[in-house]
Amino acid sequence: MSNPHLLIREFYTSRANGMELGDDQDIFDTGYVTSMFALHALTWVEKTFDLDIASEDLMIDNFRTISSLVSFVERKASVGAAGDAQG
Repeated sequence: MSNPHLLIREFYTSRANGMELGDDQDIFDTGYVTSMFALHALTWVEKTFDLDIASEDLMIDNFRTISSLVSFVERKASVGAAGDAQG
């Protein structure tokens, strides 16, 4: 998998009008993104990292910060890899 941290940082920064974001900064508190952004981020994550996002994954906290999205992507990727190894 490509470097998820770098890709996610670039994605979030591009949506924050060039504002520098800390890894643990709540992007929704910046005022530059909205809940609609979470939907866009969801489809971007699925496509970029080839992940299937389940309904139980649809928690805003998974998308709130760069760090939380990196952790989410890494968790989903490891679960997917474990499932692929068993199948």
